[in-house]
Amino acid sequence: MTVLDVIPLAAADLGRWEPAWRGLEARLPDEAPFLCFDWLAAWARVYAPRRLAVVRAGDALGLLELGAGRRWRFAGRPVTSTRGLLGAGEDEWAAFGGWLRAHARRWSTLDAEGIPPGALAGAATEPSETPVLALPGSFDEYLAGHSRYRRILRRLAREGAVLGEAEDASAALADFVRLHQARAAAKGERHPQVDERLARMLGELRAAPSFELRVLELARGGRRLGVWIGLERGSTAWYYNLGIDPDALALAPGIALQLESIRAAIDGGRRVIDLGPGADPYKLELGGVVDDRVDAKAVSPSGRGHAVDGLDRLERAARAVARRVRDR
Repeated sequence: MTVLDVIPLAAADLGRWEPAWRGLEARLPDEAPFLCFDWLAAWARVYAPRRLAVVRAGDALGLLELGAGRRWRFAGRPVTSTRGLLGAGEDEWAAFGGWLRAHARRWSTLDAEGIPPGALAGAATEPSETPVLALPGSFDEYLAGHSRYRRILRRLAREGAVLGEAEDASAALADFVRLHQARAAAKGERHPQVDERLARMLGELRAAPSFELRVLELARGGRRLGVWIGLERGSTAWYYNLGIDPDALALAPGIALQLESIRAAIDGGRRVIDLGPGADPYKLELGGVVDDRVDAKAVSPSGRGHAVDGLDRLERAARAVARRVRDR
C-alpha cells in the first residue's frame, strides 16, 4: 500500500526537502526538469507563493501551491508546462486521488498540467498534446530529409547571421523577454507571464545541478535577432520558449533556432527533444510525434468545491467575453 502525506510548509522551509528531492531525481534522470528541486525552488524564490505543501506518495514527490478559497495547484504556474508528481506511476497517482477523496473538505479545486491521461481519476481534462522528436546520430543525418532547412541555414550564412550558445547569457535572457513581447504584440497577443521575473528565475537556474539550462541566440552585426531557451537532462532536451525579432521574419529565426537546438542536443548525446505543449505545424514538420498528455482540474465533492468551481467557471466565461470584445 502506498503511504501518502500532504505536508504544509512555508516557502522559506522548502530547503528542508532538498535532500529527499535530489535523491529521487538521481534515480530518475529522464524526468522533466520542471518537477525537479532546482526549478521549483527558483520558482518559489521569484514568485513568492504564500502557502505551499509537499505531497509524498510512496517515493513520489510533488509541490502544491495553496491558494485562496482552498484552490490547490501543482506548483510552477504560470511559467511551467509540466506540473505534477515527480516519480509517480499509476499506484502513486491512485493513492493521491484516494487521499483527495478522503479529505474533501481540505481543498476545493486542484489543477495539474502535462500529466498522463487518467492520472488524476475523476478530474476534468483537456488535451496537452506535446510533440516529441526522436534524434538521429548526427545533425547531417537529420538534415538529409529536410532540404528546406538546409536552405534556411545557407541563407543565414550568406546574410552573416550566426547561431550558437549565448556568450552573455544574462543579456540574452533580457533580450528573450523583449523579443518575445515584441513578437506577441506584432501578432496582437499578450503574454504577461514572459517578463523580468521569468528572466530572473531562468538566470538563477544557469548553475542548477539537476539539469543544464541552454540559451541559444541568433545574431547579426552585434544584434540579437532571436533567443531560444531550453533545458537538458538525462537523454532528453526540453524546448522551453523563445523570442524572435518580428522585423527579421524573412530569415526564419524561430526555425533556425530550433535547428540549432537540435544540433546542440545531438552533439550533447541527447536522444529525444520534448518540443513542449501544442501540436503546432512547425513542430510536426520538424519531425515531432505527439505524446498525449493532459491538463487536469479536479473538484472536491464538498459544497465548497462545487461553489468555488462555479465561481471559477463564471470568471473564465467573463474573461472569454472580454477577449472577444477586445479583439473585435
